[in-house]
Amino acid sequence: MTDVHLLRQVSGWRGKRLNSTENITLGTITEIIYDPVDVQPVFLGIRATGASRFNLLLVPFQGAVESGHAVHSSYSAQSIKEQPAADFGAGFDNAGEQQHLYTHFGITPHQDLRVLHAGDDPPGSETVLG
Repeated sequence: MTDVHLLRQVSGWRGKRLNSTENITLGTITEIIYDPVDVQPVFLGIRATGASRFNLLLVPFQGAVESGHAVHSSYSAQSIKEQPAADFGAGFDNAGEQQHLYTHFGITPHQDLRVLHAGDDPPGSETVLG
């Protein structure tokens, strides 16, 4: 049995700003990238503010904490802004890029990820009519 409680809670973070460990606002959370096997968040997708090499930055969920109208990451602004290139649409396009991202942040790799876009309901929240 999978527990979707955490994913449901984190899905409410979309639209909130994401701050680094130094309390620098890096952008707005637009997507939650999760592992469909254990239904747990892996990355927060943010639309970057200011100068950034990428339109969408992926920030590890690990250590993120909600506080009012913001979410605070356990990663520095420099670490987030200097992440290696990784093209993520409906999934990673390149396994090498994916591995570089996991290595950069020092997190455990996940093989198959899904995206919870703004307006999408978390899996398991469907109503079954009988």
